[in-house]
Amino acid sequence: MCDRAGIDVLWARDSVMATDGTPRHDAWTALTIAASECHRARLGAVLAASLRAPKVVATMARTLNAIIDGRLEVGISSREESLEGYVGELSDALRATDAPTIICVEAATPREARVAAGLADNVLIPVGAMTDAALAVPEVLKACAAVGRDPGTLGIAVELPVSIGRTSAEALARAEAEPLFRQLVQRTPLGIIGRLEECQDRVIDLAHAGITELQCILPNVPDIQDVIAQLTAMVVGNRQALTPGSPRSKSPDPPDAWGGRYDPSHPADPTS
Repeated sequence: MCDRAGIDVLWARDSVMATDGTPRHDAWTALTIAASECHRARLGAVLAASLRAPKVVATMARTLNAIIDGRLEVGISSREESLEGYVGELSDALRATDAPTIICVEAATPREARVAAGLADNVLIPVGAMTDAALAVPEVLKACAAVGRDPGTLGIAVELPVSIGRTSAEALARAEAEPLFRQLVQRTPLGIIGRLEECQDRVIDLAHAGITELQCILPNVPDIQDVIAQLTAMVVGNRQALTPGSPRSKSPDPPDAWGGRYDPSHPADPTS
């Protein structure tokens, strides 16, 4: 549904065991299944470095990237000191191909941000790690300065829980409906929860602070198609308003017959 709706990138994350003890697909399996249905959007996986060696990931990525015509992104998550060596080996292997794979490094600490700045295309601030974009972005800029990198060449993504409703109550009810999502919201006070207009304001604030990509975690609810429709309305289309310093988009003009005004093209029913 996200692919058809116009969402840019679809992500899967390694989480081998659910909170209720039920086994889940690993991210690569989930991504491979999704690849058979998604023909436009890019596909990404945030992989736990402890589960696969870098050469194994590189081989898997080259194969899948060729099948989906270069639309693959690979994210690496690790809190270990060996992160730099892992990403360096993976980067060397992937950049030697004809269709280089975009590499993203998850960074919850300044050390991890420096690894991302030195070796990756994008840095991902994981859910719960960011309390304020105005503080997180400068840390990434410091990491770029430490390794001598132009910050304009490093994408800054943030992972946040998102629940958009026709009313704030509806959005909160969806956020409370699923235990895992509720836990994420409790850990992430800056999640994007509320009416469409409220969520749009939040996204604009993030973009103006320097965030270049939003990775949305959606609640697993029966009316997920409505959540995706609201999300699409929030982020797909004219992005001029997301450019720092730009004015807000002009509000659309009301319909000709709005409020009972007479419409010359429908003289038979002037109050319709």
